[in-house]
Amino acid sequence: MPNLEELFSSCYSSCTNEVFSSIPNLKRLTIRVPLSVGDNIPSQLIDMSSLRKLESIKFNWILPFKNPINIFAFTTSLRTLSLTDCANFIWKDISSTFIMLPNLEELKLKSCRAEDDVWRLSDKGIFKSLKLLLLKYPNLKRLILKNCNNLQEIPTDFGEICTLQSIELHNCSTSADESAINIVQEQEEMGNNIIKVYISLRYNGELSGGQCIAAIK
Repeated sequence: MPNLEELFSSCYSSCTNEVFSSIPNLKRLTIRVPLSVGDNIPSQLIDMSSLRKLESIKFNWILPFKNPINIFAFTTSLRTLSLTDCANFIWKDISSTFIMLPNLEELKLKSCRAEDDVWRLSDKGIFKSLKLLLLKYPNLKRLILKNCNNLQEIPTDFGEICTLQSIELHNCSTSADESAINIVQEQEEMGNNIIKVYISLRYNGELSGGQCIAAIK
């Protein structure tokens, strides 16, 4: 099947080097493993580095095995990565693994459950090509954005997350700062005074003191 461009798999046993070497032109891969397949936990590294034309991967991880991110070696050609129902991972694995994908433009995490509570990137942790980040976390408490100079706005839907307590922006665009303030204003108009916004401004290349904006009248 050398000309195959799209593959849907319901088991990890088909994700072997032998199979991947037979489909070098694969562009889109979907892996969805049912919960009932209890003996389908991978026993060795699933190496995708040979799939040099692979652009999109979608995972539906239903099985609750430990550190699922670490069982894959991803190809650097990857542009879109979507994870759904992924559990038992730690945020450090997300950062260290996906930052190494230089062409990654879209990262989507849906209904995922990490073992730790904080996703913190180091100053050297840069997603070089990332254009879209989709997170579905209904229990989010803090949103912190740093050096997002090209970010145009924070979606107003963030204000509807009932657990959200604060939004912090450090050296972001003026329009992003304004959108965060607008979220606070809209929530206050509806009688909600929970969300606080912290903005650190930069003047002439130097950071000024942070501003805490809880309400803009």
